[in-house]
Amino acid sequence: MKFRNTLILLILLIALGAYVYFVEVKQHQKTETVKKESKKIFSLVQDSLQQVTFRNSNGSFIIKKIQGQWKIVEPIYTEADESTVKSMLSTLLNSEKDKEFSIQPSEAAEYGLGEQAVFVKLQTNKGEKDSLWMGDNTPVGAFVFCKKADSLIFTINQTAKNTFNKKLFDIRDKKILHFQRADVQQITVKNPHGQFEFEKANASDWTFKNINRPADNTKISSILSKLENNRIKEFVDEEGSQLQKYGLDKPAFQVDLQLGPEKGQKRLFVSKAIDKKYYARDESRRLIFEVDSFLVKDLNQKMSDFRTKDLAAFPRSEINRFTIQYGDTLFTCVKDTADNWFLDDSTQQVLQKQKITSFLTNLDFTSISDYVKDGSYNPADYGLDKPSLRILLYKDNDLQIEVKFGKKKDKNYYAATNQYDSVYLIAESKVKDVKLKLSDIIEKPLSSSEALSKTE
Repeated sequence: MKFRNTLILLILLIALGAYVYFVEVKQHQKTETVKKESKKIFSLVQDSLQQVTFRNSNGSFIIKKIQGQWKIVEPIYTEADESTVKSMLSTLLNSEKDKEFSIQPSEAAEYGLGEQAVFVKLQTNKGEKDSLWMGDNTPVGAFVFCKKADSLIFTINQTAKNTFNKKLFDIRDKKILHFQRADVQQITVKNPHGQFEFEKANASDWTFKNINRPADNTKISSILSKLENNRIKEFVDEEGSQLQKYGLDKPAFQVDLQLGPEKGQKRLFVSKAIDKKYYARDESRRLIFEVDSFLVKDLNQKMSDFRTKDLAAFPRSEINRFTIQYGDTLFTCVKDTADNWFLDDSTQQVLQKQKITSFLTNLDFTSISDYVKDGSYNPADYGLDKPSLRILLYKDNDLQIEVKFGKKKDKNYYAATNQYDSVYLIAESKVKDVKLKLSDIIEKPLSSSEALSKTE
């Protein structure tokens, strides 16, 4: 009997729970959804929009999606700024009504909803259309009066009006060149100092093709960053018919980007300074525009500026043996599997790990002061046949790099490595940083008091 009553109560409880969920909860959710939908201005989906027409105090504009890309078709035909258009539409479609009231059609002008109103018309790819007028700001709060019909006024946040109160310059594409940075395989720069060619060695390193030497990756990266991220300052000639006026009949600078397979080439021409301004033209477009002087500064480099300033390139963390030689001094240091350094001789003296780390770091960051000679040379001319300092770095038994410092010249030393047939000048202070003294790196034995303190 008790079991039967319990079962009946359980069934009633389940039925009550089902009623509450399906009737009360679901009804509440449905009511909230309907309420939220009723606050929306538009029921259109952004991805379905095909054309946007809007009018403000700056003029009338028509933006149309063509082959998946937004284009400005009036007042001129040109590319639109995709991110700007998407942001404008997102702001508008997500706007919600705050207050709503009815008026007489003749009263619309009192709320700024006459000829001076900001007007927006949306059209989908299925031909659906919807429009909105945005008038004066409300006296209190950050809202604006709007209408979709003559007799009904509602308010929305001012952001929607502000985002459509733009000029042609604001909504058009302002990229200097259109390309994907990862696609760039070769770069050619022409400037008053010459023509310089670079090709990608790997994902992050560039080679200077003119001299088959490493390029300054920072300089190349800076050029690509500015071409990719800088924006046009001003459009000065839509038809590109005034090349001479803007110094582009004989451009002072040219940069070519060779993209990946089947992706072609991008080319930019840049003028010399004209009244402290620089003008440019993308070969694939007719228009002429102004660019920032910082881009020109990056392009206007000499050969030595484009070269890497790193003397030695080696895998610092993988070096486990090195030899130092100068004068009567010659010693070799080795690292065990526990990352401890020892003198590679019969004494096996322990070396100061921090001093070794600093030495390798200093050598890794040794910078070139100047470039002396590329190609074959006579080592004796620079004291490199009998170097004043010789350093050999190994990974196990494989030589990673040999660095030699020769004669002194003023406050520099001649230097060379086994990586390239080139002679460089290195500042005297840099050479001192890598001229290790054995007495400085040997681990000092503890004094009796220090040893006692350590055992305690």
